[in-house]
Amino acid sequence: MSLKIQEPYHPKAKILSWTEFNIDDIDKFLLIFQSPNANEIYPYLEKILELNSSYLKPKILLDLHYYALRFAINNKFTKIQISTFLSILRSIHKVNEETPFENYDIIIKYFNQLMISHSIQRPPFCIEIFDNHVAMKVINYITETYLRHYKLYKYVFTPIISLELHCGEKAIEYEDSELDNDSDLKTDSNSELRAKTAMSVGTSIKIQESNQSEEAETNFEVRSYFKDLISDYIKSQEIRNQLDVLEDERIALFTQKAREELTKSTKKK
Repeated sequence: MSLKIQEPYHPKAKILSWTEFNIDDIDKFLLIFQSPNANEIYPYLEKILELNSSYLKPKILLDLHYYALRFAINNKFTKIQISTFLSILRSIHKVNEETPFENYDIIIKYFNQLMISHSIQRPPFCIEIFDNHVAMKVINYITETYLRHYKLYKYVFTPIISLELHCGEKAIEYEDSELDNDSDLKTDSNSELRAKTAMSVGTSIKIQESNQSEEAETNFEVRSYFKDLISDYIKSQEIRNQLDVLEDERIALFTQKAREELTKSTKKK
């Protein structure tokens, strides 16, 4: 059974107000949060998002939406702002979980487009739902709670693609007709069965042994190969640590650029 893997693509930003959460849902959220036990909102969220909280992944999504909703209510967002804020967060997560491949830059660009589409009054493509102050709160919250933990969500919600290394021996039997036609095979004491060692790493790399005297040399080559493979892995770990530092810097630059764009759009008005 072959699994079709979705490749990264660039989604198009659109107006998300009242798409994922309608006004009745928001009214219900506000009513439950005013009650003594705000945790009662979990069953209602589970119903709206069509999740099954008996599994780990749905529980993570429920917590993600619950704390985002609590943040919006505590900061006194309007009903349409709450709906848009939750829909933006949900849309970003959908793009993230659709592919196991790296698409961080795509998500950052998509998030930037979504914020512009909901912070500038240029209908029908952009509608000013967030003012400058609220927009900065949304940017900071999603950056700190989701984008900063992008790799964790990617790891949990997408299948893991692994590279398997296969080492083994494959026996090749020669038919009687081949033995009759080949004089070399007749005189060879091992002509009934020949063994060829095949090693595959993604693509098949074959190593053929002609006699017993080359076995030690081949084993040495295999050990050297694994040594180089482990060395490359250690180097890749060091590179990943450097990429984590660059990722934090990129998040800071994105936040700064978003603030500048929102400031420019406010001055134009």
